[in-house]
Amino acid sequence: MAYNSQKDTFWLIHDTLYSNGFPRNHPILLQSIRCFHVDALTHVSSKLYGRRDYSEYSNSGPKNQWFLVIEGETLQACLSLQPCDNVRTGGCGTLTLQIMGCYERPPLDLLQRQTYHCLRERLTGKAVLETIFFNGWHKYQMMPSLEPGSPCGRRHHMRAMLYDLQDTGWIGTRSVQDLEISDYLEREYIPGQWTADNTRQLFSRSFPIRLGQFRPDVGRLHPGYPFLAGGG
Repeated sequence: MAYNSQKDTFWLIHDTLYSNGFPRNHPILLQSIRCFHVDALTHVSSKLYGRRDYSEYSNSGPKNQWFLVIEGETLQACLSLQPCDNVRTGGCGTLTLQIMGCYERPPLDLLQRQTYHCLRERLTGKAVLETIFFNGWHKYQMMPSLEPGSPCGRRHHMRAMLYDLQDTGWIGTRSVQDLEISDYLEREYIPGQWTADNTRQLFSRSFPIRLGQFRPDVGRLHPGYPFLAGGG
């Protein structure tokens, strides 16, 4: 499965996994979850497209894109908040779910990864994916940035998801890299030049988390409203 394949991408609008078009017999549902990764990439489309060359990185609004990667035995589920209109909230921000193989090469514009071992034995992909809707992760509204750039709220949304995973006892309070959530999430990661051995310099700066808002108040969509799957 290639990163530019969108047949296994789902836009999470409705209130259950299956009402968003996710197959009930998908193999990831029965796989045991091994770990969770928090990935920061350079751009919103990083996991969908190839390498991008950034010659400069300005002081404008947030440009990192964040993914929560749920790693199973052979498959992984990647959650990311995209700055798209959401018919559910009436605002900006749609949570997407992308399924891909565990052994695909990480994107070249992966800047930061923090890993958490799964602390619950025999935790299934089905249980983790269903908690998206139990916790209302799919009902989130991003806010306009004060500077040019992407809307705000990705890291606020990510922090809430990680706190929920900690509260359920599925992950610990510190990553494998021995960092707390605030240690890495309250920063912006800036790509430098590529070196001769095909590695890239990396810089980071303090970058306070800017808030969006969860919208538990939004009602259900009309049952006839179509689900969005396969990239919409």
